[in-house]
Amino acid sequence: VPLKQASIQAIQASPSIQVTLAHSDQMWSAAVSPNGNIVATGAADKTIRCWHSGTHKQLRSLHGHLGAVSTVKFVNDDLLVSASVERDQKGIKLHDLTTGMCVNTLRPPGIVSAVVPYNDSTVFFGCHKWNTAKTPAEVRVWDLRTGTEGAAFGSGHTDDISCIGLRGGTSVVSGGEDGNVNEWDIRTLACLNTLSYGAPV
Repeated sequence: VPLKQASIQAIQASPSIQVTLAHSDQMWSAAVSPNGNIVATGAADKTIRCWHSGTHKQLRSLHGHLGAVSTVKFVNDDLLVSASVERDQKGIKLHDLTTGMCVNTLRPPGIVSAVVPYNDSTVFFGCHKWNTAKTPAEVRVWDLRTGTEGAAFGSGHTDDISCIGLRGGTSVVSGGEDGNVNEWDIRTLACLNTLSYGAPV
């Protein structure tokens, strides 16, 4: 059912923030800025909307994706990274929230399924298998300083990666449809540990 009017509670360290949404289609993702002032939402209407957490008013509407916006994550208070389900372009985008402009787009060989910022210059992302190009499901690096795609953390998954996160600032953890959770060393890109759950993660 399209989610034309809805509410979401985003909790950032202290009292909850309630934001009114006005997407024209179902909402897929939401994130809160590090300072707690902005809530960003991505939806099937191919847009990202930014809201002031105190006044609930919309600050910006970001465009450019060709498919549903599946992931939004803040790099810092001024930069937002987003990913979209768009098989023809397979893009992740970096947005400058002070200008509302898309400052960079990366088109990796696979469908981006999960994103996690590491610092102001590095973003890690997980890819679904892209059968047309026969690419594996991998965790990869996006260098925001150069705008280029960096090295991959090996091919530790045999099926699509569904989620990724940081562990202690020194490793990346990825979960996959193959039922495995892999921990990767950020410095060496080596797989440190694998846990098998026997069911999709």
